[in-house]
Amino acid sequence: MKTRQLRAVLFCLFLAFALPAVAHHSLSAEYDSGKLLDLTGTITRVEWVNPHAWVEIDGKDPADGRTQHWKLEMASITCLVKHGISKETMTLGSTITVHDSWRAKDGSFHTPVFTMIYGNRSYRVQRSPSDPQVDLTEPDYWCAP
Repeated sequence: MKTRQLRAVLFCLFLAFALPAVAHHSLSAEYDSGKLLDLTGTITRVEWVNPHAWVEIDGKDPADGRTQHWKLEMASITCLVKHGISKETMTLGSTITVHDSWRAKDGSFHTPVFTMIYGNRSYRVQRSPSDPQVDLTEPDYWCAP
C-alpha cells in the first residue's frame, strides 16, 4: 500500500514540474522570422500576467495601411521591470513602436516584441533568436541588458 502511495505522490510531483515546461511555446512555431514588422500604435489595454505581459494597441498594418487591433507579446514581467517598465508606466492612450518583430504565421494580428520605443526611450526587452549577435549560452538570453 505504501508503495502505491509513494508512486502516486511521485507521479503528481512529476506532473507539477513537467507541465510548465510543456506549456511554454517556441517563437518559431507561432511567428515567421522572415516577415519582419515595424508597427506603431496607441495602447488600448495592458495585461500584466506571467509568463509574458501583453499590450494591446490600435495600429496600422504595414501591409495594407488599415488600422488593426494588435496584441503584442512582451518579455516576462521580470525582464520588463529590470528595464524600468511596469504596468503603471504603460499608460492607456500612449504611443508605442515596435521594431523588427515577426508576423504571426496564421495571419492574426499579434507579434512578439524584441525592441520597442516607448515614451522617449528605446528598449531592447528580449533578444530575437534570429539576431546574429545573440549568444545562446548566455544565461540572460531572453532578457537583454
